[in-house]
Amino acid sequence: MEAERTKREAALAALAARWADDPAIAAARDGSNLVLGAGNPLARLVLIGEAPGGQEEKAGRPFVGPAGKLLDEALAEAGLRRDEIWITNVVKFRPTSPGVGQRKRNRAPTRTETQLFLPWLREELALVEPKALVC
Repeated sequence: MEAERTKREAALAALAARWADDPAIAAARDGSNLVLGAGNPLARLVLIGEAPGGQEEKAGRPFVGPAGKLLDEALAEAGLRRDEIWITNVVKFRPTSPGVGQRKRNRAPTRTETQLFLPWLREELALVEPKALVC
């Protein structure tokens, strides 16, 4: 089991490195940090969010902000822990629009951004091989 986990972790890291170097993704994220999937690569359950927010971008992990606290509570009520599941986003960078002053505001990903990241998500899911998805 540990050997399979290590194999999948390496494959997921290689996948992220390959997609991070994609010129179209680099242009779309415009300097934003990528937020990669996290958790158990042997998970039977994968949770898929739309895109990371500001706190997720800073931490480099999905669902660590207010939505993450809510998620942790829901997981606990369901008898699950983060280390038992895989958590990722369709779009792997924080989509923003101008806010007040120098601040950026979160925004929903565009259709183009979503389509750009779908092949990455499909490959990610093929490596994790979950039995169920929650979007």
